[in-house]
Formats: sequence, C-alpha cells, structure tokens
Amino acid sequence: MTSIPFSPATLDSLPDSVGRTVYARDDLSAGILHFGVGNFHLTHQTTYLDRLFAAGDAQNWAIVGAGVFDAERRGRAVLAAQDWLTTLVEQEAETSEAKVIGSMIDYVEPANGLAIVARMVQPDIRIVSLTITDGGYSSTVTMRSIRRTPPSLPTRSNSSVLTGRTVSRNSSYRSCAMRWQG
Repeated sequence: MTSIPFSPATLDSLPDSVGRTVYARDDLSAGILHFGVGNFHLTHQTTYLDRLFAAGDAQNWAIVGAGVFDAERRGRAVLAAQDWLTTLVEQEAETSEAKVIGSMIDYVEPANGLAIVARMVQPDIRIVSLTITDGGYSSTVTMRSIRRTPPSLPTRSNSSVLTGRTVSRNSSYRSCAMRWQG
C-alpha cells in the first residue's frame, strides 16, 4: 500500500468510503480560539462544528487553534501541512467509518504570547475555549496551597487528592471525588 500525504490536494485519492466535508471551507471564518488542540478536541468540538457547517449554519464560527507550549509547534506543523484538515474515525464492534473534518482554519504560532493575544482580541473571535485533559494537570490545588506534583489519575488509594474538601467550590469535582472514593 502506498502512503499519500493528507491535504486538500489529495482528498480525491481517498477511498470513496471516507466521508468528506460538504461545505466550502473558503466560506468559513473564525469565531473560536481554542487552546489545547489535541485528540479530545479534534474528535469533539471540531466534529460538532463540522456537522453544523454541513447543515449550512454558523459558518462564521470556525476554529483557530492556539497553544502555549513549544512542544505544540510540531502538531501545528502537521496540521498546517494538511491545511488544518483532520480525520475522525468512528468505530463500533463491527464497523469503522472515517470522515474528513474541516472546521479548523488556522492555528496561531504556539508559545508566541504576543501573537496569541493579538489573535484573541480580534473582533471575529467570540469564544475562547480550552481543553485540559489528564496530561495537562501538574499541580495539586487545595484551599490553602498549590503543590507541584507529577500528573497522575486518581485511584482508590490516592483519592484524597480529589476530596470535596480539596476543591469544595467545584461541584463537578466533588461528585467525581465521591465516585472515586466509592
């Protein structure tokens, strides 16, 4: 099997079974600046907007990515080479479906605070969103202090990290902590 670079120019080379955008990406304009362009974001927010654009709605809400870490430059470079296109693969026990997603239209240079702020204050940006998954947590926050710790997921043995006392003002964390404590 031959590998084909993924870009708008090569979309016609994809198998017919791969879904494609049905809207003109040139008609999209920015509305959201999103921090944390990772797999979770690319399979949720971008997919939601892709479906909205396919319905002919809200095409002035496309996504501009943003990142605060130098390490995000590589991901930005990969997405730039693809003209910000991504692929969603939905899997079930017996089937697998792939679709090209085109709801991202740009990505500000990561770790460039001036460029990020300059883009954020533009009038077309009406939502600033972010995704922080478990890999993004590096501090333990209590009501009295912040301790730097390596990221870890709560387990029954260390669930005191997420007790209601630790973050008592956030009900979603409190309910999560109760579930972890059993």
